[in-house]
Amino acid sequence: MAFRRVMDLWGNNQRKLFVEGSFQLAEAHSLISIFKSVATKNTATIAQECREACGGHGFSWYSKIGQIRQDFEPNLTWEGDNNVLPQQTAKFLLDCLQRKFQDRLKKNITVNWVSVSPVQGQVCEATETDFYTFKNLHSIPEKRGNYLLFTVAMDLQEKTAADPKNMF
Repeated sequence: MAFRRVMDLWGNNQRKLFVEGSFQLAEAHSLISIFKSVATKNTATIAQECREACGGHGFSWYSKIGQIRQDFEPNLTWEGDNNVLPQQTAKFLLDCLQRKFQDRLKKNITVNWVSVSPVQGQVCEATETDFYTFKNLHSIPEKRGNYLLFTVAMDLQEKTAADPKNMF
């Protein structure tokens, strides 16, 4: 039943998604890229930690941990290298920041935290008692992400303004 519902949703929406220059396509690619990168990197790290926790037995053929690790490692590169995929997500976020500056960024749940006002120097106004509320805990990574995004954008702008012909 659930599979049929997912297939119906996919069938009804794939034409809308695969439109050249579509924001939804770029957003989906960005999310899939970062999820793949994080999931495969964490899995490889866990396999390595399991091997280390077993000491010498982690290398043993009988434990199968070495085989699991060896079989999994190609996933770090297949379907997109884990060093490149986060860069594609970063490009999407920089494009969103540019659209925000031009007041062309549509309201969207995945990027509504992007702001044109720099967060450097802002302080958390929460007291110790209300610090752990969902709203405050939710805003911390948003502010941190916006700070890093803004910092990278300003750094790129300075480097391209210094030498417009040199794009790294």
